[in-house]
Amino acid sequence: MKILAIRLENLASLAGHHEVDFTASPLADQGLFAITGPTGAGKSTLLDALCLALYGSTPRLRQAPKRDSQIADVNDDTLTTADARTLLRRGCASGFAEVDFVGRDGRRYRARWAVRRARNKIDGSLQKIEQSLTDLDANQLLTAQTREFEKLLPERLGLKFDQFTRAVLLAQSEFAAFLKADDNERSELLERLTDTQHYSEISRAAYQRVRDAKSILDAIEVRLADALPVDAETRAAYERQAQAEEQALADLQTELSRHQTQGIELERESQLAQAWQQADDSWRQADREWQQNRGEREQLAQLDELAPWRERAKRRQTLESTLAGHRQTLARERRQSEDCDREREALEPQLASARQAHEQARLDDREAQPQLDEARQLAADLEHQRQQLIQQQREHRQLAEATQADAQRRTQLQEARQPLETRLREQQATLEGLLKGAGEPGERPSAHELRSTLNRRRDLAQGELQALQDLQQDWREG
Repeated sequence: MKILAIRLENLASLAGHHEVDFTASPLADQGLFAITGPTGAGKSTLLDALCLALYGSTPRLRQAPKRDSQIADVNDDTLTTADARTLLRRGCASGFAEVDFVGRDGRRYRARWAVRRARNKIDGSLQKIEQSLTDLDANQLLTAQTREFEKLLPERLGLKFDQFTRAVLLAQSEFAAFLKADDNERSELLERLTDTQHYSEISRAAYQRVRDAKSILDAIEVRLADALPVDAETRAAYERQAQAEEQALADLQTELSRHQTQGIELERESQLAQAWQQADDSWRQADREWQQNRGEREQLAQLDELAPWRERAKRRQTLESTLAGHRQTLARERRQSEDCDREREALEPQLASARQAHEQARLDDREAQPQLDEARQLAADLEHQRQQLIQQQREHRQLAEATQADAQRRTQLQEARQPLETRLREQQATLEGLLKGAGEPGERPSAHELRSTLNRRRDLAQGELQALQDLQQDWREG
């Protein structure tokens, strides 16, 4: 037995859909791995799903104290603590556990356990458990009945629930269960795991024969002890019989060793036979497919024979298709040529009229040539006058801009002249005051002071006058 995949949905601490595929990387590439995680992560739930799918129960449910105790469910329903449906996650309407495995016969199977609530509502009552077993290699449903499932699963798996939980899946705190089993249970379990039941049968048969021979020998020894001394001939007969029994016992022991050796050889032959059977099945399947494909092979052979002719036929079809296309093109071009001829014939009167109209237009153009030359000269004169007008407009704009600038400068000169005139009047008044004061006794300044003052006033007046003249000169030049 080999586990290939485990799938579960809405069980205990694992909500939603989960899958562990042992045939895909990275698990397929590992020989040993561990299931780890904090409390409540779902480690035990994963193992519960494995047991549920295979046996419809788990070690935790079977070992739970007070297995007949009632627990409340929805709608006043109750469940026992040992009921596997209690593993359905709270608030979920359905759940399942599914396991793919390789059975003891080498075939792939899928065991499924499922439970749901009425109408698939979370407040619906729990329905009966559904179990099914499917042969994946044949894609065939073997059973969907619980009782038949409980019978077929151990046959395909090779282990009962107790044996599975003691040797393959050891529940928490139950590692010693296998060691605590008695000799018979442990021996039976080991034989199932190693598939060595026939060795035990050989051993029991040999042991029985040895015991039977020893019983005969003991009976002879008892008779010898109770009997009177016998003559030499009878004693010799008994000794020969004892030697024969001893030889038989030795032969039995030799036969036991031989059977044990044969058992090993039989095991190897069994493996070879199984491999041969698989190869034979593969060969038979290939032969059936070969026979089924006979018609296709005959068709291929015929096609191979017709290959050269097929190429010629294909080439001929291509040429015929090309020729047909050329014929269609030629016919179409002929029709177009005929249409063109008809159109040409229909357009000849129009062409003659057009030629006549063209000749008349040429004559009219020749007569109108002097007028056209005069019009061209007039257009040239108009263009020259337009350019002159544009130039005059440009000069007018420049003159207007210069006039505006002159007005601004004039305004500036007037603004600059006003303080000069004011200052000149002030100086004139000062001069008059000086002259007037000069005629009064006691206040007349000296001639030197008067001359200095006049010179200073004159220099200031000349400087301001020169500045005003400079401004006027700039205005004229501008």
